Amino acid sequence: MRDVEISVEGLTCDHCERVVRNAIMGRDKTAEVKVDVASGRVHARTKLERQDVVEAIQAEGYRIRAA
Repeated sequence: MRDVEISVEGLTCDHCERVVRNAIMGRDKTAEVKVDVASGRVHARTKLERQDVVEAIQAEGYRIRAA
């Protein structure tokens, strides 16, 4: 398992939180995902590579902020 931290643009509500969480968990059912809507930060403890997490989030229409 690895820890992945990503900043995401456009997180505004509980729905956004669920969409992002489900997108990641759709690729890794064992992932632990925390979404902080206020800061736009997503933390995932997952077996996925960082790029896989980014792609899952982007597939739902969200933009990733540059680190």
